[in-house]
Amino acid sequence: MDHKADKIAARPRAGLRLIAAVLFAAAAGAVWWLVLSPQARVKRNIKAMAAAFEARDADGILEHFSPNYNDAAGNTYQDMDSALRDFILPLVEEAKIDIQDIRAQVDRGMATAHVRGVILYKIKGVPRREKFEEENPAVLVFERENGAWRVVSLENIGGNMADLQESFENLNGVF
Repeated sequence: MDHKADKIAARPRAGLRLIAAVLFAAAAGAVWWLVLSPQARVKRNIKAMAAAFEARDADGILEHFSPNYNDAAGNTYQDMDSALRDFILPLVEEAKIDIQDIRAQVDRGMATAHVRGVILYKIKGVPRREKFEEENPAVLVFERENGAWRVVSLENIGGNMADLQESFENLNGVF
């Protein structure tokens, strides 16, 4: 009888082990999705760029851009670097970026992120805001380069850097 009782008692333990294994696998999958998935990494990059802009840290922003950056307005990585260092960040007195939603889609080595939110900033004491809504989100296109996701194009943000510099220069007459 003892043998039969041991066999019956072992069944619940085996069931508990199976449940524990399933829960562990689910937890590991959740951690991977939230922390290690390509979508999570792209979202972290966007949040890091926003924090760097708020801190007016050109290097912190540019580390997320590809040297191959080239957008529809004709801007290159060098244009972005010059614009940030020479006239955008020196003029921005305060900045706050409120990211409301990031929708990232990844397909192999490319990712596209649609970002909704508000950028609040001051230039020469004048408050300004750019709002990116559902109908007109900021769009960031990423490529996987050397193990990292880097921005290769922006849409609905800024525009041509030469035109942007001219508008900044005309702001209150001087730059």
